[in-house]
Amino acid sequence: MRQARPLLPLALCVALGAQACKRRTPDTSDPQPTPPAHTTEPTPTSPDTLGAQGGPQAATARQDLNGPNYTLVVGLAPIPSPGDTTFNFELHGTTGYHVNEQYPIAIELELANATASKSTLRREDAAEYTQAGARFAFPIHTTAPGARVQGRARFAVCSAENCVPETRTFAVALP
Repeated sequence: MRQARPLLPLALCVALGAQACKRRTPDTSDPQPTPPAHTTEPTPTSPDTLGAQGGPQAATARQDLNGPNYTLVVGLAPIPSPGDTTFNFELHGTTGYHVNEQYPIAIELELANATASKSTLRREDAAEYTQAGARFAFPIHTTAPGARVQGRARFAVCSAENCVPETRTFAVALP
């Protein structure tokens, strides 16, 4: 008996609108699902892997998390007011891909020695959100030395033929 391919990616494209996510009709001659070309979850040697005590090993204020179809930079930048910092998130498509403006982007934040008015950032929180790129500059207040932000970002990048949903974990800290 022939097994049907999962229709979730196609259903997402239909739900988000034809212009937001164009996708080729899958080849039904291969009954086995094809695994993704790469994984967006951290590998044991990546800087955003959890350490022995369950916390991230990140010790830098900036982390580059690039994939084959996107560039992603996450960072913390102190601003002149004492205790105030900006959490920066910048995403761009590469090699013929663009940011999917219709995909429900979510950036979940977990803070240590810091506070923020929100723990999840969405499209409406972006300083810029277009096909060319998504940019967030979100204020964080540090409450003690060693402020750290870790979390997970969910987004999608698309080409003319395909949309690729991504999930990336990150961790950045003030030195």
